[in-house]
Amino acid sequence: MPTGRVKYAIAAVFLVFVWIFAVAEAAQEEYPDPAKIITLICPAAPGGMSDNQMRNIAIQLSKQLDGVRVQVENIAGASGKIAFEKVYKARPDGYTILNFNLPSPVFQEMEEKAARFKTSDFAPIYAISTIPNVLVVHIENWKTVDEFIQEGQRRVVSIGTTGKGTANYFQAVAFVEATKIKANLVPFGGGAESTATLAGKHIDAVCTPVLTAFPLVRGGKIRPLIVFSDEADSTYPGVPLSKDSKWEIAAFPLIGAYVGPPNLSVDKVKLLEDAFARSVKEPAFVEWAKKVNLNVSPMNSTKLKSTIDTIYQNAEKFRSYFTK
Repeated sequence: MPTGRVKYAIAAVFLVFVWIFAVAEAAQEEYPDPAKIITLICPAAPGGMSDNQMRNIAIQLSKQLDGVRVQVENIAGASGKIAFEKVYKARPDGYTILNFNLPSPVFQEMEEKAARFKTSDFAPIYAISTIPNVLVVHIENWKTVDEFIQEGQRRVVSIGTTGKGTANYFQAVAFVEATKIKANLVPFGGGAESTATLAGKHIDAVCTPVLTAFPLVRGGKIRPLIVFSDEADSTYPGVPLSKDSKWEIAAFPLIGAYVGPPNLSVDKVKLLEDAFARSVKEPAFVEWAKKVNLNVSPMNSTKLKSTIDTIYQNAEKFRSYFTK
C-alpha cells in the first residue's frame, strides 16, 4: 500500500502532467500561429482590381497580425465556383479566407436550381469597399434622370449592362421596374465596352459601377444622372442618389467582402475583423485607395451579415428575371 507521502507525490506528478497537456493544447490552439500562413483566396485572375486590393490588404494584415505571413491565391474559373468550393470545404481554423464582390454570388446561387451551398453559409468577417452603380448617358442628351425617365415612358430606351446575373444588370432591372419605363437591356462584355459604345451614341444609357464610368465622365463624354446608393459617393459629388428620389429603387452596389468557411469561431472572426479594421487605416493602404479612386467604406462582420440578408431580400423581388 502506498504511503501518504507516496500518494502525495503521485498526485503532484499527475497535476504536473495535466498542466503540461493544458499548456500544450493551448499552444496548439494559438491563433494565428506564426508558423502557419493565412491564405486569401481570390476568385479571379491576377492583375484585376480585386486582386490588387487583396495584395495591398495582405501586407497590412500581416503587420497587424504580428508578422504572420498572409498570401493571396488566385483561383479563377467557373464564375468563382472553384474558389467558393475550396473555402466552403476548408477547415474553419482561420487560415483560409475568401474574397468576393457581392451581390453577384447571390445572383449566381439563385440561378442554379440545385446550389450546393449558399453565400450566407460562409462566416462574414469584413467588407472594405462599397462601389455603387451609376446610370450614365451621352453628354449631349438628357441632363436629369427625370428627363430620361420621361423619354423611357414615351419610347423604348436601350440601357447597356455587363449581362444577366451581374450586379449592374439587376441594378438596371430595379431601375426599370421602379420607374415603369420601357427599356431594352443590352449585354456587353464589360463596362469599358458599354461606356465606349455610349460615348459613340450607339446606345441611350449605361448602368455600370461608378469607377468604370469615371474616365469618360471626367473626359466630358458622358453624364451621370443618378447614383444608386443610400450614401453620397465621393466619385460623383452632387449627383442625385436613388434614396433621395421619389422611386423606391433597390440598390445593388459591388461590395468587396471577406468571409471564412462555415462554422468559423466567433473569437477568430473578431480577431480577423479587428485586424482588417486597423489595416484599412494604415497610411500605405489609404494612399493606394486614393490612387485608384477606391471608396473605402468598411463593414464589420455584423453589418456585413445584415447586408447579405438584405441582398437576398432584394434579389427575391426579381426572381422571375433569373429564368428569363
